[in-house]
Amino acid sequence: MATVSWPEGLSDQTPLPFSLWKIVTHVDGARDSAEVARLAAVSEADVQTALLQSQQWVERASAQRRPVSAALEAELTKILVSVVGPMASLMMDDAMEDLGEGATLAALLSTLAEELDAGQMEAFVRQVRARGFL
Repeated sequence: MATVSWPEGLSDQTPLPFSLWKIVTHVDGARDSAEVARLAAVSEADVQTALLQSQQWVERASAQRRPVSAALEAELTKILVSVVGPMASLMMDDAMEDLGEGATLAALLSTLAEELDAGQMEAFVRQVRARGFL
């Protein structure tokens, strides 16, 4: 049986739910999925699922670290307008001004979260994810 390895980009610092870490911690590039499953006390299917989900977490974390380009800012502004109305443009301008040149998606979302109530933030993030930005 083939050995299993961590998804590319996964590190000890990648935030993963415990349910994934308890499996992925046994993946060392030398063990096969049956051995990892035995050590983690899960099924082989659970191992494969955990590796796929870990890859998704890595991709999400990578997306959050990417810089906010003018095109991304424009798309996020459109989404924000649909959530909060015409004040969105001012909110986005203020957030981008506060963050400066090196603004990342994660930093922008954190800054906007301070201005939005929980329902608005949920609707905003849902649309950001639906459009593939997160």
